[in-house]
Amino acid sequence: MWSQSHLGEILSEWETSFKPAFVICRSHLFPPFNQNGSRKCHLPFTKVAKHRGEDVCACRQLGPSDPIAAINNHLNINKIPPNLPLFSYLSTRSWHCLTKKKLLARCNSIWLPARIPAITGHSFRIGGTTKLLLAGVPPDVIKALGCWSSDAFLRYWHSLELLAPLHMENLPRSALP
Repeated sequence: MWSQSHLGEILSEWETSFKPAFVICRSHLFPPFNQNGSRKCHLPFTKVAKHRGEDVCACRQLGPSDPIAAINNHLNINKIPPNLPLFSYLSTRSWHCLTKKKLLARCNSIWLPARIPAITGHSFRIGGTTKLLLAGVPPDVIKALGCWSSDAFLRYWHSLELLAPLHMENLPRSALP
């Protein structure tokens, strides 16, 4: 969610094989670029840029959903070679790729007993956009994070009754005509 990437841009379609020209590998993850450990990674293929790829950022967050803590934990546990997908893991004797199907099945197996509706991969992008907007992140920053080349991301704005007051309520007199 925090990087605003499509699951298909970061996960392999297959559990036991992958196409390096399409999937982010361990070598595509750059060292931290600030004191908080925020990181950039190169997506070799994206919906918009195709084979030019694009760089995305994962920034440190407070609390249990911190992507930097999750990535660091994942790398410490799995010791992934540079040529394998970033989201790989060692199972018994061989490496496996985390797939969108496997990730969503795991998420839904946790959420459904808690009466949270089943989700699709696109829900992360929609929910992430809304979460970032509610946190006060400017729309142009969200657009850049999600690598949108148009204003299509505006369709993801949900919870308008929460967003409108956040950005428009109690404006100072100097902001009014």
